[in-house]
Amino acid sequence: MKRMKKVMFVCLIALMAAGMSSCKKNKADLVPGKWKIGEFNPGIDIPAERKADFDKQIDELKKTAYFEFRKDGSMEVSMGGNVKKGTWQILDDGKKFVTTEEGSNSKESLTINELTESKFSFSEEVKGKKITYTLVK
Repeated sequence: MKRMKKVMFVCLIALMAAGMSSCKKNKADLVPGKWKIGEFNPGIDIPAERKADFDKQIDELKKTAYFEFRKDGSMEVSMGGNVKKGTWQILDDGKKFVTTEEGSNSKESLTINELTESKFSFSEEVKGKKITYTLVK
């Protein structure tokens, strides 16, 4: 009887583990939606005399800019009144976020730092500097 209880307990644990892993969302399922800029790190120190202007521009972008990623892999980005369309996809087991602007064959590959239902952080290297974007819903 004890052995049967132990077998049932092990089966129950296995079923719970299988159920929890099936509930885990694929990273690509977390991307669709409308995102706003939460933080922006340009990867460089902003000179003190330009810091106030830089902060003002970022604050304005936080209010007006958006990134809309759709389930079909299309996207629309609005920044400073300039709207661009394109496509997106997740590659390398959720480590890379690749975008292509409409009318261009050039792909931009970004490293995913964090992706949850409410936060999407990615970065890119430009001229040896790591630029980090953090989007929020």
